[in-house]
Amino acid sequence: ARRRKFLVAREHLLDTAMTAFLLVANPDRLSILESRKIAAILTRFSIAVSMVVVNRVLPEDAGGAFLQARREQEQAYLHEINLTFADLPRIVVPLLANDVHGLSSLRELGRLIV
Repeated sequence: ARRRKFLVAREHLLDTAMTAFLLVANPDRLSILESRKIAAILTRFSIAVSMVVVNRVLPEDAGGAFLQARREQEQAYLHEINLTFADLPRIVVPLLANDVHGLSSLRELGRLIV
């Protein structure tokens, strides 16, 4: 029974009509490296990545010298994400004022992604 459950779960995970694998990458070096590694592993197992969610991007209206410097560095990382994952659709999620936890914030994040 346990093996059967595993096989059914595997079938569902590999069925692109039912399941999509999304990579979530922050515009920073470590996140990009981790996302590359995960994409390579998934590819090795013939699992397609459907999209890259670029998370925690500074809002355009954030100000100050510190945020301007961060935005400039972030732009370089965003460019690297665009080059690295050029063959995948990407969606950008802005940096939110609060961490995402709980149903209401998950629903809000879902609205931003969809």
